[in-house]
Amino acid sequence: MRKAMILALALCLIGGIAACKKGGGDYAALGQYAEIGPTLDKFIAANEDFVTAIEKAASADEVAGALNAAAEKMTDLAPKMKAVIEKYPEFKTMDNPPEELKPLNDRIQSVMGRLMAAMGKAAPFMSDPKVQAAQEKYSQAMAGME
Repeated sequence: MRKAMILALALCLIGGIAACKKGGGDYAALGQYAEIGPTLDKFIAANEDFVTAIEKAASADEVAGALNAAAEKMTDLAPKMKAVIEKYPEFKTMDNPPEELKPLNDRIQSVMGRLMAAMGKAAPFMSDPKVQAAQEKYSQAMAGME
């Protein structure tokens, strides 16, 4: 359970940087952040898919599958997200997001709230070796964004 909470908190920190409209397309509202809109959209969508899969998981295999699928997506996104964080260091602490991102920050906060609840539901499966291996893979993928 502790690992799950750490994972969720790490997602909250990284997820706080991602705040753009679902479906993307119109990034002009992001102002100076418009160029990173597509990357942030993919990051949010990957997290939404992950949360949905965890919410639906009813077995260790399903939890491991959700973690592995998310790890693959995050591994692909990691270099792009790392570049975002490097170009815009203000994303490291999103306690007070830039004005352009404030209205959109609600979406990612909602996903993170769902993730916390879903990880609690998945907690009984966290001791399974398949889930632990998948969780390690996911943690490594997320660490690639630092």
